[in-house]
Amino acid sequence: MFEFNGRLNEYLVFFDSIYDAYLPLLGVRIRNGFLIELHKEKSFQYAELNVKVLIYIGKS
Repeated sequence: MFEFNGRLNEYLVFFDSIYDAYLPLLGVRIRNGFLIELHKEKSFQYAELNVKVLIYIGKS
C-alpha cells in the first residue's frame, strides 16, 4: 500500500508513474494487476489530497 499527500497535479504524476517507477524498485513483476484507491481525503482549504492506494498483484 502506498500513501500520497499532495496536490492533484502531483497525484496524477504519481499515479501515472507508480507502475513504472515504484514497483520495479520493489522487485515486483506485474502481469495482471490493478490499483484500488482505499481512501481519498480532500482539503479544499489547502487544495491537497491524502490518498491511500492498495496494489493488488495477481498470480503469475
